[in-house]
Amino acid sequence: MRTIVAALCIAAASGVPASDAAAQGADPAEAMQEQIDLLIARGSSGDAIPLARNKARTVDTDDSWRQVLKLADWNGDAESALIALQALVRLSPDDRVVRLTLAQRLLWAKRYREALLHARWLVAGSRHATRHRPDSMSHTGGMGLDRMCTTACLAFFTAGIAAAAMGGCRKPTASQQRDVHPGAVRLDTKTTNLRHDRVGHGKWQSQATFVLADAHNTDKRDLLVTLRAVFVDRHGAQVGISDSQSLRIPAGGVRTFALVDNQQRVRTHATSARVEVMGAYAPDHPPPVQITDGKVYRDGDRVVVNAMVRNAVERPVHVIVIAGFYDRDGKPMTRPFTSMYVPGDGNHPAEFVGPPGSVKGYIFVGDMVY
Repeated sequence: MRTIVAALCIAAASGVPASDAAAQGADPAEAMQEQIDLLIARGSSGDAIPLARNKARTVDTDDSWRQVLKLADWNGDAESALIALQALVRLSPDDRVVRLTLAQRLLWAKRYREALLHARWLVAGSRHATRHRPDSMSHTGGMGLDRMCTTACLAFFTAGIAAAAMGGCRKPTASQQRDVHPGAVRLDTKTTNLRHDRVGHGKWQSQATFVLADAHNTDKRDLLVTLRAVFVDRHGAQVGISDSQSLRIPAGGVRTFALVDNQQRVRTHATSARVEVMGAYAPDHPPPVQITDGKVYRDGDRVVVNAMVRNAVERPVHVIVIAGFYDRDGKPMTRPFTSMYVPGDGNHPAEFVGPPGSVKGYIFVGDMVY
């Protein structure tokens, strides 16, 4: 009976004859999604927000609330975005990227005390995250979420919220103003490479599902971009989710992300991945570690890339240096990495050998610790 009533409500809202919807026995969530897709296709994504919220309340899944968040961000609907973020935190309380985003949005809405609660949770979680989990992946490498949410940056953010809560601030700080609309990041969905392969090294080695995906920065500034992937089967149903990963992408540049299943499991039923932009902001400082003198040359049936890793500051640094290799169709093949120590104001050479069939490659910087 509930299904029939819901179908009638959806039909009335969308202009579909109620008798048809009831007779067809339409699933409420599916019917709502059809209307949402239709409104988006017509260029009326703002009108789809109420339907998306109703659907999310009905099914109460991560994907449904992320759809609300995406539509809200497209249309500047701050209230719906907050509702979606609060639901996402409820569903995934340990997802620190989502919680940090919620804290930022609450700050912008001048809901300082609520924002402070989430920021304090983030700081406490960062300080007590003592369990070692390798961010390095044999085919992936890169910067993990744990390091992105460092205690230092979160403490700074908490201090900003505390100052606002005491009336010391009446508008978003310069840091918040550097947040960039996700539309500035273009995902190359045609070349994503879903794999079930080896990740990790030594005792950390295991088999897992991951996807290699390119993200293009269309902004005129460097952006620190965070992506996440949802692994789906041939019917479009979610079978797994990746850890979030953040990389700095130069203005007009591209970076290859490696989004690994968050439980490091092989999702045998996964046939594709939906990659999502979780956030992007413009750093207010130049990259402290840079790649210079990059060269690419052929070696038989593969390419080899080498470059110089330049530490532009006076302090020594441990840095993850990553390479991306592509086949002739432009699809990312592998993403090997190495960890190196570079002295202050110093250089260190790096070289990577691509897999058979590689025709293009490049080197870039991942995580770094001073």
